[in-house]
This record gives sequence, structure tokens and C-alpha cells, in this order.
Amino acid sequence: MKNGLAWLHAVLVVLLLLGAAGVRLYRLDEESLWLDEHITWNNSDAPGFGDYIAELRTRDTTFVPAYYTVLYYFAKITGHSVTAARVLSVAFGVLTVLLIYLIARRAFGPSAGIAAMVMAAFSNTHIYYAQEVRVYALYAMAALLSVWTLENALRRPHPLRWA
Repeated sequence: MKNGLAWLHAVLVVLLLLGAAGVRLYRLDEESLWLDEHITWNNSDAPGFGDYIAELRTRDTTFVPAYYTVLYYFAKITGHSVTAARVLSVAFGVLTVLLIYLIARRAFGPSAGIAAMVMAAFSNTHIYYAQEVRVYALYAMAALLSVWTLENALRRPHPLRWA
């Protein structure tokens, strides 16, 4: 890509990331918790992490500790706000949009990267799940990070990349 086009391309990527963040943050504070979110959020203000995890084990049959650990400590930092907890999911969602762009660009070129990014940034389904106080946005991001990491290790083999 020529320097002028590369600059324009970079600006477009940044604008799309800002757009993705904007549509995920729009009216975020107006949403109330629904049942599954309440199960996730309930007791996140527990005095100890062990207490929170013990309660989750009894209420959530799909319990996987990574998201709940991040959520618990994020809630401690942000003052136990539902909106802040939703912002955590929004951050994972926006990073997912970026990873979609990076994977598509590497596989099919800059135009495909932008096209994939537009579709992910403004996908109603992706926006919905990137606003929930649930594990979905983190799972999507982690899956794409795994794809990116595997592709990177295959492209440039090195023991550290495989680790």
C-alpha cells in the first residue's frame, strides 16, 4: 500500500473502531439486568473473591472462572457499577472488532479487512452480546486471539510463538 493510502486506511480503521465503541456505548446505562446477567453480577460486591466464586458455583452451571475473575476485580476498581461492568464487555467487543479486521486483512488483504470490520462493528448480534454482563464478548475475543496467535505461529514458526 502506498503511503497516502496507508494513512487513509489507518484513519478509516480508527474511525471504525470509534464507531464500534460508540454504538456499543450508546444508551448503555439505560439497560437493566436480566436473569443471567443478575446471576453473574449478584454478589460481585462480596468482601472476598472466594465468597463470590463459591456463590457463582451454586448458581451458574456454565461457570468458567476467567471472566468472573476479571469482572470481580474490575468491579472493585470501578465502584461496583452495572454500567462499568457493561463497559468491560464493550471493551472486549471492540477488541474483537479489531481482531476481526487484523485476521481478515492478513488472510485476504486490506479491503477485506475493512469490509469484515464494518460488518462486525455494526452487527446487531455482536453489539447486543458486547453489552451484556456475561462471558460472551470475552469468549469471542479469546477465540479470535487464538486464531490470530495460531496463524502467527504458523506463518513465522518459533518455540515462543507456540508457547
